[in-house]
Amino acid sequence: MNTQKGFANISLLILSLLVFGGSYFYLNTNEDNKYDVISVDFSKQNEDVNNTEVETTSDDKSSFSSQEEQTASREVTSGITNKTNNEGILFTLEPVYPYFPKYILPINVTGYVADDTKWKIFEGEAGSISVYDYDGKLLGQTPLTLKDFDYNKEPPFYFDVSVGDREWMSNLETEEGYLIVKEAGVKDGEVLDEIKVPIEFYLNSQNKYEDISQCDSMEDSNVSATKDICYLEFALEDLNSQICSLMHFDSYKFKCYGKIAFQTEDKDLCRYVDDYEDMCVDNIENGSYKELRN
Repeated sequence: MNTQKGFANISLLILSLLVFGGSYFYLNTNEDNKYDVISVDFSKQNEDVNNTEVETTSDDKSSFSSQEEQTASREVTSGITNKTNNEGILFTLEPVYPYFPKYILPINVTGYVADDTKWKIFEGEAGSISVYDYDGKLLGQTPLTLKDFDYNKEPPFYFDVSVGDREWMSNLETEEGYLIVKEAGVKDGEVLDEIKVPIEFYLNSQNKYEDISQCDSMEDSNVSATKDICYLEFALEDLNSQICSLMHFDSYKFKCYGKIAFQTEDKDLCRYVDDYEDMCVDNIENGSYKELRN
């Protein structure tokens, strides 16, 4: 009987140990799995974050790429225009008087073809130049004949021409007009490049032109300063501040810039009157003119 009880006790002890050991193993295994799951979740989250970053970066790159393509497209378009106007052919219009950007007919045009792959030449001509009034009426046209042109030579090829007739000046009603320079054509239907340049005519200019050109020949005098007075007259008549820079005496130069600044309300011109800049600005702001130098 005692033997059976002893055996039963041993069996219970062994069973208890098994249950305890199994529970311990189960709990430890679940703890490990729990951390593994958390680890996997973090891994997935990190993967999602990384994917999001890649997608965002990809979108940004796509956006930047699109912007770069648009910019490049604008630059190419601009580049073609610039090359045509500035690299293919270059020309200068001779105004009525230096620093006086208005024109009378005929207009002298000098320049050269810098690159005949960007501006067509045909039979020794770089095209033609035409002048029009504001309403598009043709006032004159002349070919851009090249000097000493030779197909065996490389550019530049120079030209020096005049366009328009003086008699048309008396018929002009507005100062606005424009010039068109068109490249040479080889065959009918060919698309030709052209450059349109807006200009201002100097109306009733024949006598004025002769007068203003005489300013240079006048003798300066500390008493009369006739040359500066001559410039001042034309500068104030046309409110052309560029003529002020031709003057010699500060008293006339300050008056020239100051009065034009006052009449045009252009404060930027006041910087040309040195110590009287504040007074020049005050004249404009107060709406009343006070001589900048007596």
